[in-house]
Amino acid sequence: MITRLLSKLKSSPLAKKYIEPVITNLLEENFHYNKNVIGTFTDSSGRKHELYAGLRDRIKPGWQSMFDPKKTNRIPSGTELKINLVEAERNIRSFKRALHSFNFDLKDKSVLEVGCHNGMKTFLLCREGCSNVTGSDVSFYYEKQLEANEKKEVDNYLDKLRGSVKNIFKEKDRQAIDNKVKFIEDDISNSNIKENSFDVIASWETLEHIIDVDSALNNMSRILKKNGIAFHEYNPFFSFNGGHSLCTLDFPWGHCRLNENDFQRYLKEFRSNEIQLAESFYKNSLNRLTMKDLENSAQKAGLKVLTIIPFVKKAHLSIFNNHCFEEAKEHFVSLTPMDLISPVVWVILKKN
Repeated sequence: MITRLLSKLKSSPLAKKYIEPVITNLLEENFHYNKNVIGTFTDSSGRKHELYAGLRDRIKPGWQSMFDPKKTNRIPSGTELKINLVEAERNIRSFKRALHSFNFDLKDKSVLEVGCHNGMKTFLLCREGCSNVTGSDVSFYYEKQLEANEKKEVDNYLDKLRGSVKNIFKEKDRQAIDNKVKFIEDDISNSNIKENSFDVIASWETLEHIIDVDSALNNMSRILKKNGIAFHEYNPFFSFNGGHSLCTLDFPWGHCRLNENDFQRYLKEFRSNEIQLAESFYKNSLNRLTMKDLENSAQKAGLKVLTIIPFVKKAHLSIFNNHCFEEAKEHFVSLTPMDLISPVVWVILKKN
């Protein structure tokens, strides 16, 4: 049945682009890629790393678009957004189930989504009985990726993007959006949001990009009302694909097996045309937060850790070996093997 479904997907370009990778990813137990060796990198400890031709494409398909401003600035079509909506709806359902596990629901709650980007999940939360929903983001995160010269350009892009997303919703949903949703510019690490403002803080694929995590969690603790909940689903730096499109290297877990100097030298030797954007992203857009670090930071901020749930991928475990772990642990002492093989982590926190 699955084989027949995958064969049908190949007949549709959009399904092949958006749906086939998701299904394949869920079913795959072994990670296969083109293992043609294209070079060798010697790090500062004298270790030699063979580089594989097909690895980056398998880890982050479509990474090339990050270096094409026309594709980065493009507003997706309505059809593409509707496909993305299916995944966003799944995220919200999982989010609700997670909250229900701790006897918490969204009815009449005020919600802040940190790192809201296109606003799709912000809009979806209106369906869940929330009293109001605020989406926050920071323009500086997008400026270099969009090759924008000023904040106004980023704001115009995000306004158009969110307008396109809003248009795929039904009329009754758009009315709720108009009544309940607003967007603000706010850096959660240096937030201007008033204390005790929200019942819930949520984020998806954002926590890994916050550099000053301690300050961010302190602000979340300040912003949450008593007994408020924070939920974050994120893609950790240490996971197999944690380098994202810009910093994924050509050998397994390369982005966290090299120190910063070796990473920069790798770019100069093998990706000289990517240096400026990749270096900036590596330094300014990816934290080095292990699950143990996250637990410690949350507790210091006065937030109770209700749970940290790592989602392990069998396919990533199939290529994991101890020398990858030992090399990465040289640079990050709190690292565990679970950090390397969990591409997605949930954390649920509570303000006492």
